[in-house]
Amino acid sequence: MNACTQSRSVFHQPLTNKLWEFIFKELLEKSLSADDEDEAYRISSARGGWVLENGDFTDEFDYSLLMPYIKEVAYDESLLLWHIATELCYQKDKDLPNSKDDKELSKLLSYYMLYILYQQPGMMSEVSGIAKLRFNDTLAETHRFLRQNEIKYPEQACKKILEVGTGVRPVLVKGDRYKSVLFDACMLAKELDKLKTQLKWKVTNKVWVESLSYAASRSRANSHIQQLSKGGELLTFVWLSMAQLGLREAWAESRTRAKLIVGK
Repeated sequence: MNACTQSRSVFHQPLTNKLWEFIFKELLEKSLSADDEDEAYRISSARGGWVLENGDFTDEFDYSLLMPYIKEVAYDESLLLWHIATELCYQKDKDLPNSKDDKELSKLLSYYMLYILYQQPGMMSEVSGIAKLRFNDTLAETHRFLRQNEIKYPEQACKKILEVGTGVRPVLVKGDRYKSVLFDACMLAKELDKLKTQLKWKVTNKVWVESLSYAASRSRANSHIQQLSKGGELLTFVWLSMAQLGLREAWAESRTRAKLIVGK
């Protein structure tokens, strides 16, 4: 079963209170930092970078080492990088008792964003046509790696991938036509793994919520209306919450549409 199918099956399940409470708490904290429209715009325009710079992390760490995997890549590429890195770290830490809830939240958010990216692309306005090519190249390289190393189980696969030397970014060796991000994601996972376990999963969770809120703020209003008629999508509830909390991108669009409806 591939990752998108897994993502779809996970999110046919009801949204857990714990996941929604965590997402809403993160959105509420962001809204309290939005002192004016410019700051609200900056926060809602962030896709992981704002929370790395401003997050309430008790332990100091060099967040600049993670920034290239957010700011120097396209949005869809960033999602794929963080999805693979999350899975690599999850399999490595799966049996550790610390941060169990944080690991599970990260995994859920990671799979959900992959599901939205590749199963509900119509909801997102900022996904380029190259996204599917990037995903397919990464999937093909993963399959080749698994065949070459005769690997059948996820735990084995993640361990073997993390053993690969990643001193130089693969694109610098193979050129621009190389779209797979498998080993770039491995580099990201190794950077995350340098953090203490609790901090690693706290950082990962917060980056995922910011990626989710970015997707919500850039999503199409019509797609949310269609989703509400089917019971709603998590992305839609995030979009509505952002509008309610005054985070500019979602709020501005909602206010404009509300005026149009009143004007009728």
